[in-house]
Amino acid sequence: MAGNSGPPLTCPTPEGAGYQVMYRKDGEPVKCSSKKKPDTCPDGYECIQGLSILGALDGVCCPDRAKTCTHPIFDHPDDGYLSRWGFDGAQCIEFKWNPERPSSANNFKSRAHCEDYCIGSSTINGIINYQTNFHL
Repeated sequence: MAGNSGPPLTCPTPEGAGYQVMYRKDGEPVKCSSKKKPDTCPDGYECIQGLSILGALDGVCCPDRAKTCTHPIFDHPDDGYLSRWGFDGAQCIEFKWNPERPSSANNFKSRAHCEDYCIGSSTINGIINYQTNFHL
């Protein structure tokens, strides 16, 4: 029988957003090695370890901080029922989210998490530099 055998893989950050890992055109997740530097993910993505059963390819590609914080905010004012926070380029704003509808990685459970993850950065020539006091 064709189809998925379980829920799709999701990225761990932001927690609870359910943002799916990067997939290839054939529907397979983009696998990577967290031990190889630089990792093999495309620009804007980073290798998140977690699939130890894959051997050398022990992770999947998820949006990095810069990509996460510049994703659009998917506000669902008509049918959103969960309060979430997203970074609008200047500050973290609250919005209503429906987890059954399309979303982006710019989706945080709390204002504090959004600010810890996205604020405190400066952009220089398109490269975002973050404070070093960030903790997962």
